[in-house]
Amino acid sequence: MSEELIVSVGRLCGYLKDMLAAEELLRDISVKGEISNFSLRQNHAYFTLKDDEGMIPCILFDGAALSELPANGEQVVCTGRPNFSPRHGRLSFSVNSFRVCGQGEISDRLRELKKKLSDEGLFAPERKKPLPAYAFRIGVITSPTGAVLQDIRQITARRNPKVCLEVFPVTVQGDQAPAEIAEALGVMDARSYDVLILARGGGSEEDLGAFNTEEAARAVAACRTPVISAVGHETDFTLADFAADVRAPTPSAAAELAVFDLRQAVERCLGLLAAAAQSCGEKRRGSALTLERNVGSLSAAHLSFLRLQRQKILHQSQLIAGQADRAEEERRRSVRSMLDLLEAKNLLSLLRAGYVMARKEGIPVRSAGELQEGDRLELTFADGRASAQILKKE
Repeated sequence: MSEELIVSVGRLCGYLKDMLAAEELLRDISVKGEISNFSLRQNHAYFTLKDDEGMIPCILFDGAALSELPANGEQVVCTGRPNFSPRHGRLSFSVNSFRVCGQGEISDRLRELKKKLSDEGLFAPERKKPLPAYAFRIGVITSPTGAVLQDIRQITARRNPKVCLEVFPVTVQGDQAPAEIAEALGVMDARSYDVLILARGGGSEEDLGAFNTEEAARAVAACRTPVISAVGHETDFTLADFAADVRAPTPSAAAELAVFDLRQAVERCLGLLAAAAQSCGEKRRGSALTLERNVGSLSAAHLSFLRLQRQKILHQSQLIAGQADRAEEERRRSVRSMLDLLEAKNLLSLLRAGYVMARKEGIPVRSAGELQEGDRLELTFADGRASAQILKKE
């Protein structure tokens, strides 16, 4: 048996680089494709050249000096050579020259799909649903890993810890992503949430491709629950954004829109109570002063009658004051009831009362019918988490 050949990563990468450089057929080759993700950095042009079967990152040195730059969606023929960077482990294409051949087929298909859905009314403003002023249950459809979910959770905790967030984990890019997103929207819509957030972090045009599919757009439009779409960066627009009831520029902005500020809501209620009490008091004082001025200007013949009326008015004023005090106390009880309701909806309060939340593969378990013997569960208590396994089902 021959001795096993073991090489370092650097040597393998160097071999790949040298192999590409030595291949004469690749030293001056023309490649046809569609441009996406075009940008200029330090006078060099960077873009992706793609078709239905693949893509490759490209660099055009001194691209800023060109009189006319290519645009995303254009089909071009680029002439140059492929390179392999050992430091980054990345294959790229160094472009010496290019020529535009028209609009790319991929961009044309996306524009045609957008027009088709728009003509059907999926993007019409009149079909968009308003967001609820006070959402207590919010469903989040996103990747279970990454900064997006953490940002949404942090903003929710800051604005209103009484709000319950439930996450439906999905794949946000790749061939399986559109079907997973559509399924998640259907499942979450059937669970009577107050609002749904469909979120993904930034990425290239290809990374956001799952949200530019007909399947995802129709699933968003079919939801009876208001949907906030927060896909990519502020400058990114997808078909899911157009179909959603509200488009947020970032996932963090989506959380700001969905989660009402608990402190502001309570302060607003207390302010209304104070204004009502002040209004009643001012009306009572104004009536008494007006009566005093009028009594002083009348003849003695009328004083006896007016004194009697004054007593009646003062008595009525006292009744009104009592009613105002009772109304203010009733409003304070309403505010306290609201706070008690918010506390009752707080998942942490339920956990502290002895309840336990069970999740199977990250999804909350709502019925024993969802479980099978051997299933592994993650149990959430008020003071921590634990793992469990179903040994017997009755």
